[in-house]
Amino acid sequence: IAPVMVTSTTNTGLALVNTSDRNMPITLTLIGPNAVHLGDTDLSLPPGNQTAMFINNFFPDQVWGESFYGLVEVETDIEGMVGLALLQSDGVLTSVPVIPLPRTIGN
Repeated sequence: IAPVMVTSTTNTGLALVNTSDRNMPITLTLIGPNAVHLGDTDLSLPPGNQTAMFINNFFPDQVWGESFYGLVEVETDIEGMVGLALLQSDGVLTSVPVIPLPRTIGN
């Protein structure tokens, strides 16, 4: 899970890498203020591949408004995903903490 901020001068980037030797199905879930579920995006990463985009490209149908503050949850059943979030503001990139969440029993 990682924080997301989108404004007129700021955007959040997300990079994902599949370090496994298997195809990796991934679900991104956008969570808005007050923990409101705003949408999901499914993608698939082949073994050894990566993808990186700004969050608004992962969720092109989302209406961001003047400012958006929320979270993105990244989920896969395959071990070997590495994630990195970056905050771009006025041309400056800053890394953003990505917090791994433990799986609950039965998921």
